[in-house]
Amino acid sequence: MKEDIDTLVSHIKEEIQKKYGQDIIYAKDCQILSDLVQQNINRQISVSTLKRFFGIIQSPFNPSKYTLDTLAIYLKFENWQDFINSFENDKHVFSHRDSWGQLKNRARVVTNYSLKSLKAKIGDQLTDFPYRVFADKKFDAFLNSPQIATAFIAPGGYGKSTIITQLTGKYFTGADAKYPNDVICLMDGGILVNLISLNLELNRLHNLLEYDPENSFSTYFRENPDQVRGRFVLIIDGLNEIYYETEKLTRFVENLMNIISSYENITWFKLLITCRPNDWKIFSGITQKNPYLKLKWFDVSFESTLADIINVPLLDKYEIKYFLRKKNFTKSFENLNFHYPEIMEIINNPYFLHLFSLNQNPEDIHTDIELLNQFVYKKVLSEPYSEEKSKIITSFFHLCEYAKQITSVKKEDLLMLAEFDYAYKELISDGILFEYTVPGSYLSVNTFVKFSHDILMEFFLANKWIKENEFDLDLIRRIIKFYENNRQLQCNILKYLIKFAFKESNTDILKDIYLIFESGKCASEIPCICHGDPEIINIIGVELRKNKKTRDFLIPLYAKSKPGQLFYFESFFDMDCLVLHSGDNIDYYLENKHSEDAKVYGHFLKFMQYFLAGDPVNCKKEYELFQSFELDENIKPSLAGYNYGAQVIYQSVFTGVLDQNLVKKIYRKSDLFFEKGTQSETSVPVFEFIIIYSLNYGNKFTEILKLTNLILDRYELSDLSSSWRYQLFLSMHARALLNTGDVQKGLELFKQVKLKTVPVSYRYYIKLRYSLIQAEFLIFERKINKAKQVIDEIKTISQMLRYKYFYDQALLIENKISHDTF
Repeated sequence: MKEDIDTLVSHIKEEIQKKYGQDIIYAKDCQILSDLVQQNINRQISVSTLKRFFGIIQSPFNPSKYTLDTLAIYLKFENWQDFINSFENDKHVFSHRDSWGQLKNRARVVTNYSLKSLKAKIGDQLTDFPYRVFADKKFDAFLNSPQIATAFIAPGGYGKSTIITQLTGKYFTGADAKYPNDVICLMDGGILVNLISLNLELNRLHNLLEYDPENSFSTYFRENPDQVRGRFVLIIDGLNEIYYETEKLTRFVENLMNIISSYENITWFKLLITCRPNDWKIFSGITQKNPYLKLKWFDVSFESTLADIINVPLLDKYEIKYFLRKKNFTKSFENLNFHYPEIMEIINNPYFLHLFSLNQNPEDIHTDIELLNQFVYKKVLSEPYSEEKSKIITSFFHLCEYAKQITSVKKEDLLMLAEFDYAYKELISDGILFEYTVPGSYLSVNTFVKFSHDILMEFFLANKWIKENEFDLDLIRRIIKFYENNRQLQCNILKYLIKFAFKESNTDILKDIYLIFESGKCASEIPCICHGDPEIINIIGVELRKNKKTRDFLIPLYAKSKPGQLFYFESFFDMDCLVLHSGDNIDYYLENKHSEDAKVYGHFLKFMQYFLAGDPVNCKKEYELFQSFELDENIKPSLAGYNYGAQVIYQSVFTGVLDQNLVKKIYRKSDLFFEKGTQSETSVPVFEFIIIYSLNYGNKFTEILKLTNLILDRYELSDLSSSWRYQLFLSMHARALLNTGDVQKGLELFKQVKLKTVPVSYRYYIKLRYSLIQAEFLIFERKINKAKQVIDEIKTISQMLRYKYFYDQALLIENKISHDTF
């Protein structure tokens, strides 16, 4: 009998330690446990009693009935006897310890706090924004897929938190939830650290995220699969908000990847995260070391380019229409699109659309800076309480050290004076700040304050840095140094500073702006961003596009400097504006950079400028130049593609016949790249893609199919499925099939094409190439009205960008429709 009692006592010790989250071996553990028991069941158990019970101090006496009853009640049993009765001798487990229902109750605590925080943060956007169909389809497919993890990846403002909150309600927590038996554990990254550190009952959650498999809740269900009654779905929203220091966030991501690995062949565990592109690079880096991990992920890209990583699309026109109607906006979508077309490039971002809906004067807004300025002046800098509001925001930034490591502060620290109370309430009601609460010790509640959106916080921070310092390149370097452990915030503040510099035509800063990047090692005395952040490079390029006077002054200077050549002409180059102005600017580049690589790259862009502008005379001059080039044996695949691609376009479009010697050279070069490993079987077949893009211009369908078969035989393309390069290639493959008699296969293949995020410098160019193919398929399927809409859009964009080639192609298709010659 004593042995049985000893066994049961050892089991209750084990169960208490499971609930606590770790072994109880120190006096401080007993103090914490004593507090938890008092807090949860209002019964006292002394620290000394617990020390004796767990053997921290030796005692000849058995635990008292009061002690055993108290611990059993803490474990949700009626008393010690109920605990004994619940023990199943054949399994040596407790019938409702770690059960699915109890796990669901634990997870619900975290989910409820997170939902409350998220709803306070996003406000009426939750109900005003349309339910995004792409997210619903992706999430449902993921839940029913063999993969363990997936992610929504996009910059700030794309509505990731709104998507997550809507999905959680529809699938798990709503009145008509699709999967009510699943356990949902939703974590708002912005409150997670505070939630875990202040609520001791969440130690098990801490163990899960720190990857301690010995304490993981999953151990019980792995050993008792009959107890599983659904899926356990872990959703982490805002990965970047959990830790702002890169080193800590990297460790956190490594823990997540360990968790994913540990759940191999466990079908009931699912993980969904939301994060920004820079944070996703941490995941990409880990999968580079262990490519097998890629197989665990659903519908994400581990490519290094920004455009390929982003998988949350901006709002389309139908979603914007829905939102404006719901908000009873005074001007219709059609009115805005006609009178203020530049606004449409801003409000396809969900957060900017939200801000825009608060303003009834669209004619005052042309940029995101103007939109944010107007919002801040209206909600913060206007009377009454403008001074008090500004002081609260200043106090906020002082308390969190300009968001260097944390972005929330305790409410009790922020509100020092009663006179600020009304101003604070307005900041909350106007959606500038929001509050969230987390449970603390001794039945207490802690209230924290954050900005309602990172975009807003980053905008305020950028303004504060400029207001309190001289705005020059030295300030930008100081900010880079200050936020060196928080690269995402560093990047986003710099983007606003660059926009401010362009708005003010501050050429003293802008002429040397590329010096903040360093292609090699950073000089120890000069803070810089190594290798060039693509988001910042894109911002500079887009701002140059919009500011002609500033552009005309800066481009010749950039062409003379190595950083300018690398980061503007080679890393960004504005293909969309090739005919408008960037093609002419290539002349500066060719005048100042004389390498063989630069010659091939620069003259390919000149060839494309003349080709798209409908200038056959200058096209021929560039073509003859390419024929004279002697290519280096070690030339990069992309440059070889440009060299042969220009010749393919000229011959197939202007002469109608491909020189077979050229074709042989192309296949020899393709063989060499593969055999030498310049393009490995898991890499992007850049050379072949460029040749296929070129063959498509001249309708060389047989050659496209031949080269496509070579690609499919040699290269593993599954990791490229979300890449715009792959999707454009897929559309051209489908077109070639359609035009060589394999109609059904062509139609099926084209239905798979999903052209998602494209680099901002290529966006219209790629859209036009895809739209021409789309129109062809629509006409084949006799969807004439839809085809006409696509053709009209091609003509509109072509006129705007002076792309005569695309405009002429649209007219040709239009003429065939009218004569029904397809």
